[in-house]
Amino acid sequence: GPDGRQEFLHHWLYPLFVAPLVPVAHALDLHPNWAFTLTNLLFLTGAVFVIARLAPAIVVVAGFFSPVIWWADKAHTEAFLFSAVSVAAMLFQTAPSAAMLVYGLAGAQNAAIGLTFPLFAMFALAHANGSRRAWISAALAGATVASPFVYTWMRLGRFSPMAEYAQRTQPTIPQLAAFVAEPNVGLLANAPVYALAMVAGVWLAFRPRRERPPLFWWPVVLQMVLLVVW
Repeated sequence: GPDGRQEFLHHWLYPLFVAPLVPVAHALDLHPNWAFTLTNLLFLTGAVFVIARLAPAIVVVAGFFSPVIWWADKAHTEAFLFSAVSVAAMLFQTAPSAAMLVYGLAGAQNAAIGLTFPLFAMFALAHANGSRRAWISAALAGATVASPFVYTWMRLGRFSPMAEYAQRTQPTIPQLAAFVAEPNVGLLANAPVYALAMVAGVWLAFRPRRERPPLFWWPVVLQMVLLVVW
């Protein structure tokens, strides 16, 4: 910035949630990463609590007994974003106003999610029949989503420092398939049991209920244990 201070590429909203726990970690003579771990666990636990009240247990198991566990002890935003987007999706039907507020938090931290907020808000407002509460929530969430763009414009004279690192090319088939097959980050290489369980789960979703094995989701639990141990 013009005052000599350096800005991180990503927005500071997620670190803002972590900041109150950093002095606690120092007081206990722990590494600051423990503050991130506890914050991530709080986000994931809170999301499980909300979603478990609105969705079948199978949804909770498939969603949270998953590779997201691997990110719980990392100083990264994945656990926060996953929790926020999951809760927003679950609240969309029953509480669209709250869903927009939660989705706005994710959109403020991640520009790609933020760019989808207008579409999310449009459907949420329609689902809420354009109530006053929904419009207020949409305005507050929209302001939250816009905050990193306004901040970086005021500080750096551009809307997002991430724009310089974005590839403005058509993605290739291997790039689109990276999250499945890429050896370093792909599901097949890093969470094979979970990946196979998800494929089988999609297939079973179209089968009659009486043909669905009751113990099918135990492989997902096994994969979570493997991820934690790994």
